Amino acid sequence: MKEDAGDINQPIGRHKNHRTLMAVDGDAARDAVTHYQLLERYRSYDLLEITLGTGRTHQIRVHLTHIGHPVLGDPDYGGRDKWVNAMFGPERPLARRLLNAIGRQALHAARLEFTHPVTGTEHKFEADLPKDFDTVVSLVSAEGV
Repeated sequence: MKEDAGDINQPIGRHKNHRTLMAVDGDAARDAVTHYQLLERYRSYDLLEITLGTGRTHQIRVHLTHIGHPVLGDPDYGGRDKWVNAMFGPERPLARRLLNAIGRQALHAARLEFTHPVTGTEHKFEADLPKDFDTVVSLVSAEGV
């Protein structure tokens, strides 16, 4: 990421050609805002904390791909095979190790908060980072990436 923090304010709608995917400025696009904060910068990877200003389908994945930073392991929005194939030199084997270590998209909901639609009560849930995330962070840290 170029900036340590920022907002991605781009409308999201259905992808014009791939109806199961979403896209910036897609069909019937609706306002979407994603806030990001850089937690750790590595040579080829960034660890981000994301806060949603809106809640669109695939919002984080679409917004990060739109700015050229797909989510590690995302098969639909360029963070898996397409991403690994774009790597060169020692980065490519490391990218494969990272994908094998996580085996999924590198997204984790650390905190969820919402107001119950019927009772109006506030609900908050928190979850620690899963072990596969710790493994990925350890791998990139050890490689000096």
